[in-house]
Amino acid sequence: EQSVLTNVIDRLRAFVGQPESTSLARHTINGKVRSIDKIIDLIAKLKPRLAGSGIVCMVDAESAEDSSIELLLASVITFYADQLTNHMVLLINFHQDRSPPASCVQLPTPQFEDTDLFQWVEDVTQGKGWGEDLRDAFKLWLHRTADEDPKPTSDVAYSALGEAIELLRNHPLEADLRRHLQSLS
Repeated sequence: EQSVLTNVIDRLRAFVGQPESTSLARHTINGKVRSIDKIIDLIAKLKPRLAGSGIVCMVDAESAEDSSIELLLASVITFYADQLTNHMVLLINFHQDRSPPASCVQLPTPQFEDTDLFQWVEDVTQGKGWGEDLRDAFKLWLHRTADEDPKPTSDVAYSALGEAIELLRNHPLEADLRRHLQSLS
C-alpha cells in the first residue's frame, strides 16, 4: 500500500534524523519490468549520494522469486559493506504469504481502530477553540468516511485521513466547516 510506505519512509527519515533524505522511485523485481541486475546496478549507483544524505529505497518484490531477492540482498550487503556516513534503508515489499529472508527486519502491518481516527481529530483540533459539537460532528464524518468500520484497513484509514485533511483545507473557517458537515448529514 503506497500510503503506508510513504508513512514508513517519513518515519524512517525522522528516526535517522535526516529529514532531507532522498526517497527514490519504487523499483519492481518481477522479471518483466526490470531485471534483478538492473535494480542492483541502480542501488549500487546510489552510494556516492550517501555522502550528502541518507537514502530510503523501495523495492517491490511481491512477485519476485526467492533467488532474486537473495541475490539482491547479497549484492547490496557486499556493495555497502564499508562504513557509511549516512543511513541506507532498503524497504522490500514481500507478498503477505511469504516470509522475508532472515537478514530482513519485518515491519508489522499497520492496524487502525476508529478510536485512532478520533484521537487524530482531537490532536488536529486541539487549541482551535472548536466546540465539542463540531469536533463530534467531524469525528462522525471521519468515521463514516472510513466505512464505519471499527477496525478499518490501513488503505481505508489513510484515505479517510487524506479526505479529512482536504476537507480542513477547503473549509478553514469553523463556521464554514460546520455548515459543510451539516449539509452532508
